[in-house]
Amino acid sequence: MRIRQLSNPQPPPPARAMLPNGYNGNIDLHNRPKYKNEDGSISTVKSVGFNIDGVEVLLPTIANKNGRPVQLTNDEAIALYKATGKHLGTFKTVAESNAMAQLIHKHQEKYYGK
Repeated sequence: MRIRQLSNPQPPPPARAMLPNGYNGNIDLHNRPKYKNEDGSISTVKSVGFNIDGVEVLLPTIANKNGRPVQLTNDEAIALYKATGKHLGTFKTVAESNAMAQLIHKHQEKYYGK
């Protein structure tokens, strides 16, 4: 039996199990734009929660615009959600939304590095 070694093997795609426990968003957390902050760090979500039609919706304020990572205003984040339906989760309470925001932050920090 011959074993052929790949010259540049690619890692397998991340498993859904790696997502924060309870994540119910429809945004791929493993393929986020990387926005460079003034201090040199990166941000991939910068989540903000809004009550939209009686539902707490967690939205990212980091997005790609014209192929570049940008930080959206709150109004732009809401407009993008209304246009695409993309969100980081929907919740019954602000507390649940805030808790998920913290889990996502920790996940992104671990996945993308500090």
